[in-house]
Amino acid sequence: MKTLKYILIVAIAFGTFSCSEDFLDRQNLYGRLDDNYYQNEQEIGEALTGVYSILPVGPGMNQPTLLGIMLSPYFAGGGGVEDAVAHGCDAFEFSIEDAYINFWGEYYKGILRVNMILKRFDQAVYEDETRRNQDLGEAHFLRAYLYFRLAQFFGTVPLITNPAPVNYPRASEEELFAQIASDLKVACEIMPSTRVQNIPDERIGHATRWAAQGLMARVFLFYTGAYDATELPLVEGGSVTKSDVIGWLEDCINNSGHQLLTHYQSLWPYSSSYTNIPEYPYIYNTGISWADETNSNYETVFAIKYNADGNHTNNYTLARANQLSLYVGVRDSYILPFGPGWGLGPALPALWDVYDNDDERKMGTLANANDPESTAVEGTLDSLDISEYTGMHATGIFCKKYIPIWVPDATGTLTNIWILMGYTTADNLQMINMQDEYVLRFADILLMAAELESSNAQNYMDQVRSRAGLGSVPASLANIKKERLYEFAGEGLYYFDLLRWGDLASVFASIPQITVSNAGTISSYKIQFKEDRKFLPVPESQVRLSEGVLEQNPGWE
Repeated sequence: MKTLKYILIVAIAFGTFSCSEDFLDRQNLYGRLDDNYYQNEQEIGEALTGVYSILPVGPGMNQPTLLGIMLSPYFAGGGGVEDAVAHGCDAFEFSIEDAYINFWGEYYKGILRVNMILKRFDQAVYEDETRRNQDLGEAHFLRAYLYFRLAQFFGTVPLITNPAPVNYPRASEEELFAQIASDLKVACEIMPSTRVQNIPDERIGHATRWAAQGLMARVFLFYTGAYDATELPLVEGGSVTKSDVIGWLEDCINNSGHQLLTHYQSLWPYSSSYTNIPEYPYIYNTGISWADETNSNYETVFAIKYNADGNHTNNYTLARANQLSLYVGVRDSYILPFGPGWGLGPALPALWDVYDNDDERKMGTLANANDPESTAVEGTLDSLDISEYTGMHATGIFCKKYIPIWVPDATGTLTNIWILMGYTTADNLQMINMQDEYVLRFADILLMAAELESSNAQNYMDQVRSRAGLGSVPASLANIKKERLYEFAGEGLYYFDLLRWGDLASVFASIPQITVSNAGTISSYKIQFKEDRKFLPVPESQVRLSEGVLEQNPGWE
C-alpha cells in the first residue's frame, strides 16, 4: 500500500517511531492511500491532473518538443558553451551519462499515475455516464500518449500496465504499439462527440475524442512506416486498419468543429494585440490577431497548457511555465518583439532556402538577420552581429513560433506580454511564458488524412496550401512530405516524419556545411547523422538498475 503524494513523509514517520502493532494500526494522517482514493469523479479528476502535469517534463533540456527540434536536420543544438545535452542531441553523440533521464523518469512517473487510475477506476462512483466515459477515455489517451512519445524517442521501451515494482525488459514493437493502439481505440470509441465550440472553459486542455482520433493517425503512420507494417495490432487480437484511421479522421474533420485559422500567423503570439505596433511592421495594421488571445483558436486539437505557478524551490515546478519558450528564446538579447532565453534550436539557412518566397509560412515561421529586408523586424534584427552572439551554432535565423514576446509597455520598458495581459507579475525568464504548446493542430489532421489517401485528399491538401497563399499541387506523397516541413517546421514533428518515411539519412546528407558563430568564434558546422543512433540512448543508470533486464539501444552500447 503506497500513498500517492507523501511517501517520503510517511517513511520518515516510520523511521521515528517503533514498529509496534498499535502504531501500524493507526490511520495514515499524511496522505491518501491508493486503496481508499479514486472513489468519485473529483478524485479521478485530481489524479488525471497529476498525469497532465507530467507532459511538459521538468529541467535538464529534456523538454520533448525541444528535443524533436534539435534532432531535426534543419535545426542546430545551440544554447551556451556548456549545454552538453543540446550539443550531444544535435550531434547524435554521448554528452553526459543519463542525458535524458528527466524525460524517461517523468514519463514513467506519468505511466505509473495513469496505471493507478485505470486499476482503481471501476470503484469510482459517477452520477453522469458521459463524464465517466470522458475521464476513462482521457486516462487511456494519456497512457497511449506517454508510451508513444517514449517510443518515438527511445524506440521500444518497457511496457508496464500494472503498477508493480518489477524490472521489465523492452517490449517488442508489436506488444508496445498494440497497447498504444488499444488504449486509443477505447478513447476514440467512448469519449463524447462534443464539438470544440461547446467544450466548457474548465475542460479546455483536456484530451477529447478528436485528439484521440488524431493521435491514432499519428501512431498508425509512425508504426506502419518505421516498422514496415500495414496495420496496427491490438492487445486482444485484431488490428486497426488504414480504413479505420481514415474513418476516424473524417469524423474529426466533419464533426469536431475544428478548423484552420484564416491566417497562419494567428497561431503564434507574435501576432498579439501588443505587437500591433509601428516597430513591428509584420503585424502592424494587418488585421491579423492572435487567436489564443481572443479565445477563437479552433485549430488546436490538443495542446499542453501552461501557467506561471512554478518556483525555484522545486525545479520540476518550473515546467508549469512553458520551458520550450525559455529554451528557444534569443540568447542574451532582445530583438523586438522577440525576447530572451537560452538560445537553443537555431534554424539553419537550408530551412530558410527551402521555402517558396510566396509561402506565407516562411515569414510566419522564421526571422533572418542575414536578410534584413525580409525579417519583418524593422531596425533591430538586421543589426544583430552573430560574431558577437554568445550562443553556440548561431546562424542569425530564428524560428519565432515559440520565442518569448517582449514589447514596450506604457513607459517604454520592454515587458513580457504575459505581464501586460495580467496573467503574472513574476518578471522571471524561467517562469513567465505561458504559450500553449501544440501537440495536434487541425492542419495535421488534414495532412494525415491526405497522406492516408482519403478520397478527399486533394481537398485537404489544398486547404492547407491555400491558407499559406499557395495554389494547388497534386496530393502525392512527395508533395505531402514537403508540405509537412513547411507547415510544422520548429514544432518538433519533422524528425519523426523522416524516421517513419525512411528519409533521415538522405535529408541529413542534403544539408550543406555552413558557417556558424560558436560564442563569437566563426566555425564550420555540419550535422553528422548516425543511422544506428536514430533513437536516443536509454539512460544508462536505468540499464544498470535493471540488472541486465533492460538493454541499451543499438549504437549506444
